[in-house]
Amino acid sequence: MIFRKKSLSILLCAALLSACGNTGSIQVIPQPAEVSLHRGEFDFSKARFAYDSSMDEASLNYAKGFERCFRQASGIAGEGENEVRFIYDISLPCEAYEISSTRSSLEMRASSLNGFVYAVQTLKQLLPAAIWGGPAEDGTEWTVPAMEISDSPRFSYRGLHLDCSRHMFSVEEICSLLDLMEMHKLNRFHWHLTDDQGWRIEIKSHPRLTQVGAWRDGTMVGKDFGSNDGVRYGGYYTQEELHYVVEYAAARGITIVPEIDLPGHTQAVIAAYPELGCNGGPFEVLTKWGVSDDVICAGNDKVFELLEDVFGELIDIFPSEYIHIGGDECPKTIWKKCPKCQARIKALGLKDDEHFKAEDYLQSYVMNRVESFLNDHGRRIIGWDEILEGNISESATVMSWRGAAGGIKAAQSGRNAIMTPNIFCYFDYYQSRDQENEPLAIGGYLPVNRVYSYEPFDEQMSPEECSHILGVQANVWTEYITEFKGVEYMILPRLDALSEVQWCKPENKDFERFRASLANMRNIYDVLSVNYATHIFDGRMDEEQRALPSVTHKALGKKAVLLSEPHSSYRFHAPAELLDGKRGDKTFSSGAWIGFEGEPLVLAVQLNKRVDSVTIECLSDKGNYIFAPVSMKVSASEDGEHYTELGHLEFAAEGPDDTDGIKSYTLTLDEPCKVKWLKIEAATIDALPAWHPGAGAKAFLFVDEVIVN
Repeated sequence: MIFRKKSLSILLCAALLSACGNTGSIQVIPQPAEVSLHRGEFDFSKARFAYDSSMDEASLNYAKGFERCFRQASGIAGEGENEVRFIYDISLPCEAYEISSTRSSLEMRASSLNGFVYAVQTLKQLLPAAIWGGPAEDGTEWTVPAMEISDSPRFSYRGLHLDCSRHMFSVEEICSLLDLMEMHKLNRFHWHLTDDQGWRIEIKSHPRLTQVGAWRDGTMVGKDFGSNDGVRYGGYYTQEELHYVVEYAAARGITIVPEIDLPGHTQAVIAAYPELGCNGGPFEVLTKWGVSDDVICAGNDKVFELLEDVFGELIDIFPSEYIHIGGDECPKTIWKKCPKCQARIKALGLKDDEHFKAEDYLQSYVMNRVESFLNDHGRRIIGWDEILEGNISESATVMSWRGAAGGIKAAQSGRNAIMTPNIFCYFDYYQSRDQENEPLAIGGYLPVNRVYSYEPFDEQMSPEECSHILGVQANVWTEYITEFKGVEYMILPRLDALSEVQWCKPENKDFERFRASLANMRNIYDVLSVNYATHIFDGRMDEEQRALPSVTHKALGKKAVLLSEPHSSYRFHAPAELLDGKRGDKTFSSGAWIGFEGEPLVLAVQLNKRVDSVTIECLSDKGNYIFAPVSMKVSASEDGEHYTELGHLEFAAEGPDDTDGIKSYTLTLDEPCKVKWLKIEAATIDALPAWHPGAGAKAFLFVDEVIVN
């Protein structure tokens, strides 16, 4: 969009002004903490730029870069009577900034590069969209309101993660992602560089990691786990390229947190060096998604020699205080059979107890040994929340992805945590329920408003526990994202919502104000030619949110409704005819390990009939992480509001459990009774291995058919 008179942001800001000025909001994302608007405008087209001699070199370079950006976009080369001043102010906290503008002057104050970055980004959102790359039409007015802004972030860690193992993106594309992070005032880029499907970082001391581990012989097609497209896929980043990206990020106030995933997700490692696996291989880089049972051998000292070499080179490239070492989804079945691993368990005196298995403590040994090496080199570790399963050190930082439980547990134990719960922060989930018209995704449903609603502090947490929550991060896993335009689509505009969760205090969040500001962001995205989802702009999200899905059985006048919102699902996503006697076509589903956040999906069936028995058929396909419940609670109601428990649906061992993965559960009432409403809710799930994402969740409920007799 080209602005002929004033940008939309300036017009709306002007509408907020009064004769004496007022405290209000501006069309900036994330919204600043304090804003006071005054009468008048500061005109950049009449400005000269001045720089405090106390500014450090990085801040000075960034400030002068903004001047070059303005002059290039506006075409204005001369200096006028107004002045833009960059002032170094040691009294301000590290990431805080202040902006003060009148008709004749504009001052930006900060004590660090990051503060100046955030001040400039706020101003750029208030200027015409051409500042982001033009072109500006004749008559464009380069003005911002007269105002006072005092701003600082709520959380010190404001992250975005990208998986470059499943699919890899160029250095130029990574830098464009960093530009989007800069715009939204994020300061940590979590770069997932290794996994079962590919090793992406050059390690000069172990060249086979990239010669072999960086390449896979094809990739599964869509969600067909038995397929392979036969196209060799791979690549890696050279150390020279990594240094360039680190410097590019640092110039924008962003620290890169690299991840080397271990001890699970290491099939690419043992494909390159099969002697580091438990059974000697041979191994191949994984061509399908999911979790491999083959992992590095925790009883082999040569594994730790390689890891120390890898991390030794890694810390020479990445100056980040934190190094992410994974710790998630590590199957331990191979360790139970491995003589070396069992010998290590015996030597360490590790034993099963009421909490964990000896192999869980063996994983902690691996993580603690790597952490000790990194601590000796002045670094600290982050691990996914599975690292709490065992005996991880108190200095490890926990990244809580399976809901908030891991982060809360970490904080309660005095450990630091970063919150990235999947049902709020996984940007590889669908943005719309209309999945047939969306890019292929792993599953789930995560609209912008749900991201925006996330509150990282649990109301039961004490102030001391809250102090251990360092921040919030969103994750982008790329099993089904093959091109960078797909990455852009999945993060935008959800990144806008995330940035306000990370930056704004709860009292400064307002979804309708945020939504209005997105109109300005859309102009910017159009200028930048980035790919973004339009659900929040075209009304589709509103339509999807108006009511919970329901279905009606026309012949019998029965209906099934959802009493709770399904947060996401792995496989089937459309509402279904649950009472039509047909099997296997569609399903209502909850997923993403419900129970960590909110309540499991609950079904209610309107009957108005005498009931002898209730049968429910559930999907169960453990190859795709769909686990049927152990049992389901059944309750009856006269009014649809107040329910009395009738009993539990138990799995019928003699019932259907066929090749389609259908499990049947039946409750036969002791005495048949008249029922108007019948409620069905999952009670528990099968015991899952600790590495599985669903371990500890309340329930899955993938419902295919409800049969009432």
